[in-house]
Amino acid sequence: MKLQEKYFTHNSEKLQYYQVGQGPTVVFLHGGGVTALTYIKIIELLSAKYLVIAPNLPGFGESTLPKNTDTYSNILVRFVNTLEMDSITLVGHSLGGLMALEIAPRCPKVGRLILIDPAGIPVVSSKIVFLYKLFLEKTVRSVLLFQNIFVLMLMKKELFRNIFTRFFEYPRLISIIEKILRSGFNHFEKIKVPTLILWGESDELFPKENAELMHKQIKNSVVKYTKGN
Repeated sequence: MKLQEKYFTHNSEKLQYYQVGQGPTVVFLHGGGVTALTYIKIIELLSAKYLVIAPNLPGFGESTLPKNTDTYSNILVRFVNTLEMDSITLVGHSLGGLMALEIAPRCPKVGRLILIDPAGIPVVSSKIVFLYKLFLEKTVRSVLLFQNIFVLMLMKKELFRNIFTRFFEYPRLISIIEKILRSGFNHFEKIKVPTLILWGESDELFPKENAELMHKQIKNSVVKYTKGN
């Protein structure tokens, strides 16, 4: 089945997303520094059994960059709430995991939540270390663990394409994302749906201790650890 490129708009905001497959609905939110298409192999595998909807987070691909941190997740919430499906599984990786946490309490359609090395506990590392680990080391090392050179090159292509096509917006994008991740998520008690937390044991940006903190605060959650990050 062919991957469809679509757009959701609200006022002056635009959200680019991809849709493929049939079956129960999975909304997949990508990590920082890349786009949804970086995860194309995962999306294709999921589409064998599910209807996969994968938006580009605000500021990535052709999705509009909001003006400030307070409104960053709003268009994602609006988008999920307009989906016609009665129940969806929301999956988020890294920055996408934090967005999934923001969306779940505000979208009744979310029936299950899967968090993969999610952001959410405030980041305390220095700005340079933080940016390096988020935009380069974390994504590149994750791919190298799977020894998938195709995905590695795709990540590199998507990262630099996003930088060059949005050159003048990129400083503001980095500033917004840094503030979002340093602030974290403060309403874990509002997550009521069954939640699976998948965590890489050697993740340095979001350490293993964060998984236990989230697990304790999300009542209906299970945490599982994987090798690598």
